[in-house]
This record gives sequence, structure tokens and C-alpha cells, in this order.
Amino acid sequence: LEGCTSLEELPKDMKRMKSLILLNMRGCTSLQFLPHMNLISMKTLILTNCSSLEKFRVISDNLETLHLDGTAIGQLPTNMVKLQRLIVLNLKDCKMLRAVPKCLGKLKVLQELVLSGCSKLKIFPIPIENMKC
Repeated sequence: LEGCTSLEELPKDMKRMKSLILLNMRGCTSLQFLPHMNLISMKTLILTNCSSLEKFRVISDNLETLHLDGTAIGQLPTNMVKLQRLIVLNLKDCKMLRAVPKCLGKLKVLQELVLSGCSKLKIFPIPIENMKC
């Protein structure tokens, strides 16, 4: 779905795609939200430059790589704690992001957290024990 600039929402039938491993919606600039779904096989979700996306919803507990860079999200949901397999979280240039929730500190395998360009970020309460510098 990369570059589908007119796409405002995902089809509701997508929740049936239980074998989907990667979803690339890079540059879907009109995408406003993600529907409630649990795509159990998904490991990689790319929402890079989905500039109208203001709220992120966890759509798979099995994510390993999550790219939210260039989105308009102001905060991350507290249920991010469910992402116990998450290795990479890219939040670069999330200019509306104000805080990083404490629950990210509970993501034991998280190795890479990108926060450059998050100009409104004021709260970063978590100790990063497992990350590589």
C-alpha cells in the first residue's frame, strides 16, 4: 500500500489476513487511523510519513519492527507494553509527540529507539537497560 496518498482508512476485511507478516503503508498521507484488529502474524509495520495519522493503535502483539516516523501522533498508547517482541521503534520526526510512556521500559528486547526530530518531546521517563548505544 506504499504511496496510496488517498487512502484514509484500511478495509475492515483486513482483520481476516491472519498470515500477513509485513504491512508497508509508507507515504499514505491521508491515513487517519488504524481499525481494531489483531493481525497475529505481523512482524513489521511501516507507517512512515503517514502525516495525517494522529493516533496509533496496536494491531499486532507480535510486532518486531515498528516505523511511526513522520506521523502526527501526540502520544503512544499504554498497551504498547504488549509488544514484548519489539526490537525497533522508529519515532523520528514525530513532531507532535509530547511524551514517551513508562511502559516502553518494560519492552525487554527493544534495542533501537529513534527519537531524533521529536521537537515537542518533553517527557522521557524510562530507563533504557537493554538498548545498544
